[in-house]
Amino acid sequence: MKYYKTPCLVCPDEFSNWDLNTQDVKVVILNNSGKETPQMESWSSFNPLILKTSSEKNILGFDLFDKKEDFNKLRNFIYYSLFDKLIYSYENEYFLIVEDDVLLTDIEQLKRDVGCVLATKTDVFSLFNSGTSHFVYTGGTQAILYKRSFMIGFQKYLMKHLSFGTIDMLLSTHHLTCKTSKEYILHKKAKNISDKEKD
Repeated sequence: MKYYKTPCLVCPDEFSNWDLNTQDVKVVILNNSGKETPQMESWSSFNPLILKTSSEKNILGFDLFDKKEDFNKLRNFIYYSLFDKLIYSYENEYFLIVEDDVLLTDIEQLKRDVGCVLATKTDVFSLFNSGTSHFVYTGGTQAILYKRSFMIGFQKYLMKHLSFGTIDMLLSTHHLTCKTSKEYILHKKAKNISDKEKD
């Protein structure tokens, strides 16, 4: 894999930051805990769509795999089903999918990064900085911006390779994906709000 020491997403000299009043991007939070977390609250200004991936009221619905034995296949199938739901239920051109333990610390930087992606019509972009010196995504699904047309193609690839590795490995081998150079999205495992209130 080629690692770029300079950004592989090159923004135009002049471009507009993401305007939250448009329907260009739909923010989606994957809620595995089934409860609201402080990290989820940091995304509230985007009016996110919250999809539960566990609990009895599971919106996506997964009873096909043993969670311990087939964790990778289960996670891949969750994303396959998620893409299917978003593609056929919503008309947005981009989907920003974040996990429920991801804390947003700089909304303005997010709007700049997303604005650049929209201006360049980039297929897929990771908004999570893994702390490496290069600009190419290699792993992690904490916060990724997907173009609709990319999701359609990747969904087919994902289903075909459901049992052959984790979704982030499949994503990085399927398509050269860039990542942000800024650290404003933090992966923070933490208690949910109701547990925190008990302390």
